[in-house]
Amino acid sequence: MAETNRVTLRSERTPDGEVSLLEAYIDDSGDLVLEGYDLGETVKEVWGDADYEYWRWVKREHLPAVLLLLLQERFTRDSDFHAWLAARGIPDEFSSWV
Repeated sequence: MAETNRVTLRSERTPDGEVSLLEAYIDDSGDLVLEGYDLGETVKEVWGDADYEYWRWVKREHLPAVLLLLLQERFTRDSDFHAWLAARGIPDEFSSWV
């Protein structure tokens, strides 16, 4: 499994040169950080400068709630979750009892 330190959530470039990027990573404190920037004429019209950078943090003590809520919104079957993990090279373990 490859180590993932940063993932891209959005990376867009329009034909007229507008750029929008949003990435997520876990920082050295264990907090989740969403870091983004927008570039272009629209940004300049709104903010008076052609580039806009921003950050949003979720403290590490809240990450279990974030993870569980994301799982709740994304998966309704164990087999789907297993397939999603396998497709990304993330090992999991399984046990059952009949």
